[in-house]
Amino acid sequence: MVDLSIKLGNKNFFLQCALRANNFYQGGNFWSGWDSFLSFFRVIVQLPIDYSKWIHYEKLSELSSFRYVHKKFCIVCDRPSKLKVDDQNRPHCEDGPFCEWRDGSSLYSWHGVRVPMYVIESPHKITVIDIKNEINQEIKRVMIERYGISNYLMDTGAKIIDMDSLTLEGSAPRALMEDNNGDRYLIGSDGSTSRIYHMLVSSNIKTCKEAHNLLAGFNEELLIIEA
Repeated sequence: MVDLSIKLGNKNFFLQCALRANNFYQGGNFWSGWDSFLSFFRVIVQLPIDYSKWIHYEKLSELSSFRYVHKKFCIVCDRPSKLKVDDQNRPHCEDGPFCEWRDGSSLYSWHGVRVPMYVIESPHKITVIDIKNEINQEIKRVMIERYGISNYLMDTGAKIIDMDSLTLEGSAPRALMEDNNGDRYLIGSDGSTSRIYHMLVSSNIKTCKEAHNLLAGFNEELLIIEA
């Protein structure tokens, strides 16, 4: 955007235009909750106010998606042909775009976190360098998950900070590990299925016990058996 502004000959003016572009952005069907809230007072409560201008906004929300409405022009996007969410109603799809339009445009998300296409469709292309260079911590977390936390810890040469076991019936060994970015994970397993769990904890945690107490929300000494 900076380069384009310089080429057009008025850097500050065009940058200010870009910064103000969202002032007339409207979410369309993606803002349906807000539209429903306002429509409730018109249809159900039947407030005695003039809704003549609102009706046009409401109709656009029913028929279209994103839009930019200006007094001199209007950009309207079609409603998506595909829209997927997870069990918490967050944008999500494991093997493709969560949102897709008929012209092929699409958006990708992992449990509510917007990510680049390759993170979803080609996780095998994710590299340790990609993860290290990602500045958005939520996207980085998703990239590590898609890369495979076990593989990530091995490939980054993660070191063991602490290792122990609860010594209870059903307990298995556990370890506190730190990757080369200083992030720490409590590594444990399910005694019945042998499934490995990787749980991100605060970087100031020094022992497995501290990590477990933090994640569980109570002192693990209260436990008498694990299963």
